[in-house]
Amino acid sequence: MVVEKKLKKKKKWFPILAPKEFGETKAGETFLEEPGVLKGRKFPLSLMNLTENVKKQNMEVILEISEIKDNKVYTTLEGYRILPTHVRRMTRKVQAKFVESSVFKTKDGLNARIQFYILIRNEAPRSALTALRKKALEVISEFVKDKNYGEIIMEIIEGSLQKKVREETKKILPIAACIFNEVCKE
Repeated sequence: MVVEKKLKKKKKWFPILAPKEFGETKAGETFLEEPGVLKGRKFPLSLMNLTENVKKQNMEVILEISEIKDNKVYTTLEGYRILPTHVRRMTRKVQAKFVESSVFKTKDGLNARIQFYILIRNEAPRSALTALRKKALEVISEFVKDKNYGEIIMEIIEGSLQKKVREETKKILPIAACIFNEVCKE
């Protein structure tokens, strides 16, 4: 009886490149026979590895593999989140907080779900918290309607949207921090 041996294809290393927003730098590598099986796969990546900034170690971006060209794997920006342990540590010292999760329409026609925390060091009346929430939603919706999805995530990573929300809401009530916990496509 003759047993046929299956020939295995030789595996190779394929570089995974970060999205255009990060300058298509090398985000990692994968060891595969064929890179075609990767298309559509999503994976989280620490911002510390992408930006080489230690201060961003508590943030992750979710990348989706979009295309494979010339033995290189290209990705697109799918989402952003802060690690739950970091959020827990930030909220430990505050007296009042609220979490808001809303869907906003972006300039490029996508629906982006943005979840954010507003932390307040002192106790505040419920009416002030409601006014704060409304003002924060108003500022975010005005900001989001003029930006593409990738631009929104980059602005959150840089901290400019948090700064804008903080400046606009401090007229109502002084806040300790504005944290954007998660941004994803709907």
